[in-house]
Amino acid sequence: MAGYRADIVYTDEEGNRYVQNYRYGKILSTTPISAKVQQDHHRPSVKEFRQFIDRASDWCRSFEVMAQENDEAKRRMDELTRQAEEAVYERDREMKRHSRDHKEWQLVVQEKTREAEEVDKANQHLAKRVAELEARCRDMKRDNQTLLEGGREDLTLEELLSLEAALERRVCMEREKEMAFIPCGHRACCKLCSDKLDLCPLCRERITSKLHIFD
Repeated sequence: MAGYRADIVYTDEEGNRYVQNYRYGKILSTTPISAKVQQDHHRPSVKEFRQFIDRASDWCRSFEVMAQENDEAKRRMDELTRQAEEAVYERDREMKRHSRDHKEWQLVVQEKTREAEEVDKANQHLAKRVAELEARCRDMKRDNQTLLEGGREDLTLEELLSLEAALERRVCMEREKEMAFIPCGHRACCKLCSDKLDLCPLCRERITSKLHIFD
């Protein structure tokens, strides 16, 4: 070993550093880095020298094993780091996909909810309209019944004759009375006869529109 001197007794720590420096080419010629010189000029025996050489060899082997273990640990750490990065990437991709699917699902739900609300609103409007028409039909039916039961007694004779003449001329009195006149609301004749009338045959009020009533 270059630089080793037999007249110097090295401690284990110093021998350790010496061997390390020797392995990495840091020993220059015959000059060691550090050593303790015993003042008694004791020269080591061959046995002591061999023991030191054996210890140095053991240190070298230990360092080589440690270096191999360190390299293996570094490779393992690199592999774990790569696996962790792949797992994070896959997780982020799945989260983005689920987020996109969730947003699309929310849009579909919102659209269907809006359509359902519009249909419900239309149904409510129709139900209200049907209720109004049913009430109006009941009123018309009641008015017609009143007229039939003697509501004409308030009319003058001339009006009654005129009404009867109109009925004879323009109302068949045979088919079912299915047409109501607006605005008076009287249900006075069938649909065929109503097409020929401009005035209500019961009250003589001008007809603005006609409503077909189904019993």
